[in-house]
Amino acid sequence: MAKEYSWEQASSYLPPKREGFGWPILIAVVVALVIHLMLLIYFGSHFIKLPVAEPQEWVSQPVNMSEIQTEFEEDAEEPAEEIFEKPEIDGELIDSTEDAQFDLKDAEIDFDTQIEDPLLPEVKIEQPALIGEEDGNIPEPVVGNDSNAEIPEAGKIENLFPEAANGQIVIDDGSPLADVIDPDAVISELGKKQGAGGNSEVGVIKGYTGLDEYAKMSPGQLQENKASIGSDLLFAYNESTLRDNARLTLMKVAMLIDRNPSMYCWVEGHTDTFGGDALNESLSAKRSQAVKDWLVKSLQLEPKMIVIRSFGKTSPIVLTGSKEDQAPNRRVDIKMRKERPGPIERPVKMLVKPGKAQIVPEEDPIPKAQIVPEEELIPKAEIIP
Repeated sequence: MAKEYSWEQASSYLPPKREGFGWPILIAVVVALVIHLMLLIYFGSHFIKLPVAEPQEWVSQPVNMSEIQTEFEEDAEEPAEEIFEKPEIDGELIDSTEDAQFDLKDAEIDFDTQIEDPLLPEVKIEQPALIGEEDGNIPEPVVGNDSNAEIPEAGKIENLFPEAANGQIVIDDGSPLADVIDPDAVISELGKKQGAGGNSEVGVIKGYTGLDEYAKMSPGQLQENKASIGSDLLFAYNESTLRDNARLTLMKVAMLIDRNPSMYCWVEGHTDTFGGDALNESLSAKRSQAVKDWLVKSLQLEPKMIVIRSFGKTSPIVLTGSKEDQAPNRRVDIKMRKERPGPIERPVKMLVKPGKAQIVPEEDPIPKAQIVPEEELIPKAEIIP
């Protein structure tokens, strides 16, 4: 057995060693880093302005659309020209109408009763679009309203503006109240009416204050005062439906309630003295309820803090007069109070008819004076010598 292997006899080979290239490479790397650092510092402190293109405004223009015929249509064949054959005429042609005149007295004329409807050529409008329809159909004429000249009130113009009821406040279109209806201004005018119990110069109904002034008072002053709104501003005569312009007036009442949430608002309805007690009491109750319903539903106010009361015609300001004179009686009073109102005291009606008057016997009459005769008179005094 061999004591030596073949791989042990192979000589070892060592690669050649580098001959000092490490330092030059290191120096080159360091120099490159220094150069990059210097360039970075240089360009960081200097700004290079590059040319920028100027902004251009884009203007849009209308595009002209034109139809392009992509496929050429085959040339259509022209229709063959019709050749009309001249009719054969037995007689000779006449050149003028004068030669055609002849006497018809002796001529025999035959009439045929079996005549067919003439065939009219179909005429088509060249430009049917000019009359408004594609096929050129003629529109049917419009039939107007029939008028009867035998009507008794023919020519009478209908009155579109209802007349004002008796006693209703009418505001002239040219007056300042026509644009903005101020409830205080209307109450002021009512206070100037003769018999309204107010000051004719100041125009204030006795015992009332203006709604604007009432809203500025303190709770203590509100307790002692009251305001009023003319019912003719809120409702039509003998009606309980609010007018459209009444909502502006009720907004002031809503502000008054909102500023004093701890106080009760008494809404008291009053009417004039015309009509029965039950009718006026029902009308004043409906009007007070209409005011409360609008304040609660429209402005979400607390319903328990608004109390309605109906007095009818039991508390008039003007006792007598026409409906126009009694306009101050038709009102809605507004009272702000710290407590709820008590029951309304109404006059008690007599249910028992009084008995007939009885004749009371007179007592013994006083004796009449009697004439005393002169003899019984006291003797006259005599003069003593």
